[in-house]
Amino acid sequence: MLVDNAIVVIENIFRLRSDGVSIKDAAKQGAGQVVNAIIAATLTTIAVFLPIIFLEGMIAEIFKQLALTVSFALLSSLIVAMTLVPMMASKMFKTKNKQNIRLMLKTKQLYEKYLNFALKYKFLMIILVLIIFGGSIWGLTKIGTEYIPSGMEDHLMIDLEMPEEITFTEKKELYDQFMNMAMSIEGVETVAISLLKDDINIMGGNNYVFVIKDEESKRTYDEIKADILTETKDDPFIVHIQSEIEMTNMVSSGIKINIIGDDLNTLNEITNNFMNIINNIEGINNVTSNIDDNPSELRIIIDRKASISHGLTNYNVFSTLHDLLNPNYKATDININNRPFKVNVYPSKLNTITEEGLKNIIIDHTPLEDIADIIPSESWNSINRQNQNRYVSIQAEVKEDYNIGLIGEKVQTEIDKYEVPNGYEIILTGENEEINNALNSLIQAALLAVVLIYMVMAIQFESLLYPFIIMFTVPLAWTGSFLALLITGLPLSVVAFIGMIILAGIVVNNGIILVDYINQLKNEGKATKEAVIIAGKTRMRPILMTSLTTILALTVMALDIQKGTAMIRPMAITTIGGLIFATILTLFIIPCIYVIMDNIKLKIKGGN
Repeated sequence: MLVDNAIVVIENIFRLRSDGVSIKDAAKQGAGQVVNAIIAATLTTIAVFLPIIFLEGMIAEIFKQLALTVSFALLSSLIVAMTLVPMMASKMFKTKNKQNIRLMLKTKQLYEKYLNFALKYKFLMIILVLIIFGGSIWGLTKIGTEYIPSGMEDHLMIDLEMPEEITFTEKKELYDQFMNMAMSIEGVETVAISLLKDDINIMGGNNYVFVIKDEESKRTYDEIKADILTETKDDPFIVHIQSEIEMTNMVSSGIKINIIGDDLNTLNEITNNFMNIINNIEGINNVTSNIDDNPSELRIIIDRKASISHGLTNYNVFSTLHDLLNPNYKATDININNRPFKVNVYPSKLNTITEEGLKNIIIDHTPLEDIADIIPSESWNSINRQNQNRYVSIQAEVKEDYNIGLIGEKVQTEIDKYEVPNGYEIILTGENEEINNALNSLIQAALLAVVLIYMVMAIQFESLLYPFIIMFTVPLAWTGSFLALLITGLPLSVVAFIGMIILAGIVVNNGIILVDYINQLKNEGKATKEAVIIAGKTRMRPILMTSLTTILALTVMALDIQKGTAMIRPMAITTIGGLIFATILTLFIIPCIYVIMDNIKLKIKGGN
């Protein structure tokens, strides 16, 4: 984009010089005719970055530096285009240039023919574009959403959930079995294992396997993940895979559901019911909750009447049980070299507390089962709270080749259908919540960007009508972005949305260049339709040139899916798709809208 302003100035000087204008006059007039247009074009592009600067969180951290870099670079290019470029042109274009490029002449003739057709059926053209716009939005709902593009991983971190009651030797054999399998997968270069005997690990209390792919391999980490899950589906352990981007907390992985309420038993019941429900959703895998590993317990409920009839109080019962369950093993204290040591004496084997054993405990000649009910129950390792409310979390992984956004919509549908008791609530969180929050913020940023673009153009044109006409290039561009995502099969991500916001500031540039020249021709006395056709033919070349330079530069990022460029790829694709679609239609739709609006303006004036 840095060359866009210079292209517009040079092309206009070259055109005037070809028409026989002297070199100095061509340089002065050529730059003067387009100076307002390139100033407006540059300011509208910079304006879209202002809302991004005010975003918060990870999105802001990634894109603030991009916004500042592009803004200052474009301002510099504007200064160069208004000063250095005309000066250099006046020194270099000494000889008279003739526009004898046959391809360009034929292109202009063909363009004039189709532009006349479009102006004849202008309302039909606008309706057709609106239908395509609506269809592209509908198609966008079918490709789903994601937070950050996949393919940015540097390695995979894998947690193997082993069966219970397994010995360390057996565990080691299973880890070796997994390592041999992983090394046999195409594209895997290194497999490293962190395995400690006591399951104590600084990375969170578990043992982990790290898988690193061969940098020369064309295979992606997504493909390697799919192979690992396929190869281990019949193994006795459960595989949980995290990519590096998930580990750095840039995004939560998979589906997460919070069930909020007060009573623990009701929470447990709702959790079990809902886990069964989402287990049946296609694309969901490894459904777990934070109460899966809760231990069992024995609850002792004293019958007050029975205990009183035996001359016992609650205190007698619980103090006796306390002494049995928490015995004092201290025997004595000894002193060695003036250092005190406690000596505890333990039985050779501690008897395991069982339901039957508790029933037979004698308290003052009375069996415990005569004065109390002993009920097996499930305990809780921990009780989580959010805003002073208890909650249980359900986690689920999304299978490869399934979109997190579309799966999230299915889960939300099940949440809406589920009849929750009064005082309880089921909320979809996790990556879906982060996606929705980010997209809502970006929608607000996009709306603010559109308002700022309109304000900049209104100031530059000193009119509200002409910026309104030019703003029609924005939905044209977004239509192209949606179609590009549909064609490439990419979901709508935060990065793609950022590309669409930036695109809004880019595509209006072509409309500004076109409308500004139409106004100049009308001021010279040309009729509206004649001015539209002449301006279209004259500005077609710089519009195509500026769009192509940006499209070709972005193609490098759109095609390169290697490490380091995967994140920027959706931005490049949405911008390319939007530019292609908007550039073509700007040359036809903007003239149609201009003629319609001008006719309405004349009728209003005539009515007055």
